[in-house]
Amino acid sequence: ALENAVFFAACNRVGEERGFRFIGQSKICGTNGAVLAAANHDREEILWADLDLEQARRKHIVRVPLKHEINRFADRRPEMYARLLDAVTERRPELP
Repeated sequence: ALENAVFFAACNRVGEERGFRFIGQSKICGTNGAVLAAANHDREEILWADLDLEQARRKHIVRVPLKHEINRFADRRPEMYARLLDAVTERRPELP
């Protein structure tokens, strides 16, 4: 998620079932990897976070000007993965 500058939510169960303990600790993370909201490890909770969707739209990332700049869309190389996408498109059923 950090590499592609997108928001990320990870959900997990809490409690115990058939001898297996679930650790909880669900999280919502920002486009920079920062934790925006985190759940506890031992009780059910509802997480929420205010998301600035404009952050996810920014795909030109400048770490060091003119030295380390990343443009997520301009740097894509669809010719490298086009065949993979074709295979998925061919198998997808038609929607009514």
